[in-house]
Formats: sequence, C-alpha cells, structure tokens
Amino acid sequence: LQLFKDKDDYPLVHFLPAPTGLNATGEEGEVILTWDPASVPVSYYIVQRTHNGTTEEFTIANSSAWTDSSPPEWSSGGVYIYSLTAFDSFGQSSPSEVIYVQGPLETGPGVAIISPMEGDCFHYGSTLHLEWIGFDNGSGISHYSFRLVSESYSYPWSDTTSTSFDPTGISAGQYTMYVNVYDLAGNSASAVPVHFVVSEHVPSIEITSPADGAFVSGSIFIQWTATD
Repeated sequence: LQLFKDKDDYPLVHFLPAPTGLNATGEEGEVILTWDPASVPVSYYIVQRTHNGTTEEFTIANSSAWTDSSPPEWSSGGVYIYSLTAFDSFGQSSPSEVIYVQGPLETGPGVAIISPMEGDCFHYGSTLHLEWIGFDNGSGISHYSFRLVSESYSYPWSDTTSTSFDPTGISAGQYTMYVNVYDLAGNSASAVPVHFVVSEHVPSIEITSPADGAFVSGSIFIQWTATD
C-alpha cells in the first residue's frame, strides 16, 4: 500500500498488484520462469522454490523471466513449487499464485500437496480444504490415498480418484497430512508430508491510531495492536 497526495494535499492510495501470468518450463536440468511485465514500478522480485520440504529464496532484478539453472535432484523426477513476490521502493510486497513443475520421470508417478501449506494454522470450526496435484508420464494415474495424523488420533487411509477433500469434524490439534499416488502399472510415490495446526484460539486486532472519525492532515500515523 503506497500513500501519495493530490494537489489539495489529500492522501491517495496505490496498491502493488500481484505478478500475473507466471509460467514455468522444465527441460534439460533447468526451470525457466516467465511472467507478465509489471504495470507499476517494481524494485525487485523474490523467487521462492520448495522441493522435498526445503524452501530456498532467490532475489532477482526487475525483470519478466528467470532461469533456475540448478534445481536440486532434478534427475530424480521430484515436484518443484515456485512462487514469485514483487517488491517496490516503498517496501510493499505482493505474491503471485504458486506454480508446480514436475522433474523428469523415467517411470512411475509423482505427487505434491498443494493445500494446506507447511505450517498453516486454521481456526477450529472453519473450512479445511485438502488438495494435491499428481503427475505421470507412463501408464496414467490410477488413484490416490491420503490420511491425517494428529497427536491423539490417526485417521485411516482413504482411497480416491479426486485431488481434493474437505474434511468435517476436525478437532483442534497439530496434524500431519500424507498423500500417496498410484499408477495403472502398479508404481507408487509419496508426497512430502505437510504439518499444520487447527486452533481454538481466535486472534484479534484493534486500530489504535488514528481514532475513529478523526480528521488527519499531513503525514498519517497508523498504529494497531494484535493479540492471540
């Protein structure tokens, strides 16, 4: 959020839009990312890559393309998750949607968990959406199996041909999500497990400055308090 002023000294608000058109192509041991040129001034971008539970960040200049010349374990055919965040000179940041790239698969399928993300926290009673993505370059995907494990209970494995599920009646606690994929030739693969929390505590936030209904001129000081 950028604050400017018009000719009468009234504040104007300007948002940094998220990068659009993110696309990825994987070939010959590298991944090429491209995206639409920014419509407003951007200082730099940060590319985030996650593979097998390990996340790395790469800072790049204002551009519309970047090449990951050394994705780890590329020949093993793993799944790579990329996201792109734009930053401007005011310190604002705006992330893109994530994109998924499958490394070369000689035989067998691959799978990656999309939702939840590692470390996510959900409020007890809210909608919990589980989602994953599968790949196969051979016989085709037969089905998936998934389960949730908490510190007090292990849910049984569930088989499905779908790539999403919305569980109900989930109690508060710490959870681990597991997903396996099976192809028509009998091969299988496992996604990197994802850990998340369902909490009964609700965070709160209160704006303390400016006061409600206050008239402000010149610089605007914004202050808030948050509890959890």
